[in-house]
This record gives sequence, C-alpha cells and structure tokens, in this order.
Amino acid sequence: MLEPARVDATTKTLRAHSSFRTPSVLHIASGDLWGGAEAVVAELAREQHAASPGQVACVVMNPGILADELTRSGIRTLVLDESRMNPFQLATQTARLVRELRPDILHAHRQKENLIALLAKWLRGAGVPRPRLVSTIHGLPEPVAAKRSWRRRMVANINERILRAGFDAIVAVSRDIERTFRARFPDERVVCVHNGIRVPEAAMRAGADTTRPLKLLALGRLVPIKRYDRLREIGDGIAAAGRRAQIRLAGDGPLQRELEHLLRPSDPASGFEMPGFVRDVAPLLEECDALLITSDHEGIPMSALEALARGIPVFGFRVGGLPELETEGAPVRLVDPGDSAALARTIVSYFSQFGAGHRIYPSADWPFGIRQCARAYQQLYESLSATRAAQG
Repeated sequence: MLEPARVDATTKTLRAHSSFRTPSVLHIASGDLWGGAEAVVAELAREQHAASPGQVACVVMNPGILADELTRSGIRTLVLDESRMNPFQLATQTARLVRELRPDILHAHRQKENLIALLAKWLRGAGVPRPRLVSTIHGLPEPVAAKRSWRRRMVANINERILRAGFDAIVAVSRDIERTFRARFPDERVVCVHNGIRVPEAAMRAGADTTRPLKLLALGRLVPIKRYDRLREIGDGIAAAGRRAQIRLAGDGPLQRELEHLLRPSDPASGFEMPGFVRDVAPLLEECDALLITSDHEGIPMSALEALARGIPVFGFRVGGLPELETEGAPVRLVDPGDSAALARTIVSYFSQFGAGHRIYPSADWPFGIRQCARAYQQLYESLSATRAAQG
C-alpha cells in the first residue's frame, strides 16, 4: 500500500526538482449506464479539472449521461461506441489520444477499461513516455447463477492477470474491498481512497414532524445484489410498529417486472412507487426523509454520500463499506445483515425521536467530500510520477 507518509515523502522529493508539474490523467470509464461508479468519475474529473485545467481528459465507452456531464464541464472527452468496435479498436483509439496528450496516468474504472488501458499503453508508440496505470475497484462482483459462473470466473481471472501484468496501483473505495485485494496482490500496490461527493449548502427546512407518513427512498440498479425485495418486509415492519411509510424505488434493471409484481406500485394503497430511472435524483433526495440501502454488499455507495451530504439519514445493513460511513455524528443506522425486521424497528425508533424531515449535516472535515477524494488521488498520482522520475 502507498501509505500517506510514503506518498508525502515522494511528492516532496519530486517537487524539489524544478521540472515538477502536476501529473496529467486520462480517465477510461464505461458510459453505457449511469450508476455509482459513473457518478464518482464525473465528480472526480470535475474536481480535478477545476484544480488543474487542461490536465484531465476522459475516454468514455458509449455516449450517455457520463459523456454529457464531462463535456458540459469543459473536460476533453473522447466518446467511443463499443457496440461498433472490438476491444483492440477501442484501445487503438485510446492510444491515439495517449500519443496526443501524453498523460502521466491512465486511470481505469472497470474490468473492461483495465484491458483498454493496458493495451493503450502498449500501443502508444515509440517516443511516448510510459504512463502509470491505476485501476479503481468500485465494488465486488455480484453472485451469478451457477451455469454462468464459469464465464464470470474466466473474466475475473483475465482481469486479475491484467492488473498483475501492468497496473502500478489498485484503488479500493472501501476498507472492505481493500482487504479483499490485499489478500491477492502485494500490499504496496493496493490503496484505499474513499469515494467523495460535492457537499451542497445546507438548506432551511420546515420543522420535523413525528406524525406524517415517512417518505423513504431507495436508489439504484434493479439487480439481485441490491435485494430490493426486502423493501416489502421493511414496509410491513414499519406498518406493524404503527407508523405509515411511503417507499419510492427509483431505478431500472433486469428485476423491474419481478419487483413491480412484489411491490405493486400501481396500487395507491400499496405504499410503494417505482418511477423508473431518474437522471437527476436531487429532487427525490430533497423530498425524502431517509435513504434505504438493502444490499447484500456495497462499497461506498454514491447514493449514500449524496444523501448524507444533504443531511438525510441512511438506513441499511452492516455489510461491505457501509460501516465506514458511521463517522462521528453522521446519521447512519445499520443493523445485522439481512435483518429487515430490525431495520424497520430502527427506522421507526429514529423518527419517533427526531421526526420526519430531520436533517443532520456533515461537519466541515467530513472525510467523504470530493476535495478529500481528489486530494488523495492527487497524492497517489504524484507518488507514481515520482517513482517513474526516479527510475529515469
């Protein structure tokens, strides 16, 4: 692991040379969907661009929200359509941009992008300095059916070989993920950098209410690992405790029909809403009283950070990186994994004490702000650049 003391030391050594400059970075990310990983890339690239204009560029696989967000922010963005290009063609186009921009860092954000980054490094051409390769692990793979497990294992094995063969740093977004990768990779190559979010200004709100129905929100892709089927059990548990709740599940995915059958959002008496995919979730967050996270595993979910940045309490299970969000004063309440009844009781107890609409805003030194995240990555980039300079 690149410990902070070592990072600072190598950074100071590099800055002592008159040739020091801020390392430039080319992010490589998938843009076919919009989720937590894509939100992190957008936030991070914007913060880096604001701090060092012209030193950040992005390659995005597929047009979509991520490409739009980056372009709107004034960040140089190359959009590639992977439906029309094979991995070698994608890497060739990326390598052309590497030859033009000569970035110090290639920063990949998923398994497929790891391959593209490694190939682009190899294809960059003679006379182009070798960039350092960084991969961020945004989450652990979700379980798949046994009949497909061989394919998942094959992809995972190939990805691990790619990381071993060419990557200088592997970044985990939670301590939980960090421990998993430290068991398979040398410690000096694995580092934890928590996701970060831009913290909006605290807004004035009406006084809390202990009588009205609770407005609860769940956000994300409708996939098995998210376990949104538990929302039914949670809703029933809240009702059994004598409190009314309206639960809104925003997102789309392969389990949409199954969840519609279970939650019956078309029935006004069910207490559930499913508006589908919502591009701008800020209004949903501002309207809700709490965010529910029902997953079997999470890293550091951006939905949780977006809620906490607005002072909105987060309820979930003690899995993955979620316990790392329980910083002093943060309105995070977690229960044993899978215990939906206990989670329902915790929700009722919390709002019996504070009332619906209560907000607890993060402190100025909250460790999950985007500035802290970008600063940690900057130290990592500078450390890798210092090592490259020392090696000649």
